[in-house]
Amino acid sequence: MNVAIVPATRKKLIECRLLKISEVSDCLNLSRSSIYGLMDAGLLAYVKLGKSRRIPLSAVQKLVREGTVTGEKLIEV
Repeated sequence: MNVAIVPATRKKLIECRLLKISEVSDCLNLSRSSIYGLMDAGLLAYVKLGKSRRIPLSAVQKLVREGTVTGEKLIEV
């Protein structure tokens, strides 16, 4: 049985994707410790699933968007 994913559904799947710490670490080129530090400081949202933490892709995008230096704002890790 083949199910076609319509564009709106595909976008929703991408937006709600939960990433592992290692995936975010690789993506941002930061250490795992830095990722945990961002989460603990409340700068990077995460979901707790049992003992594991997962980070929504939208939270990573928000961090990058808000941390982009335009001459007025900077997030320090």
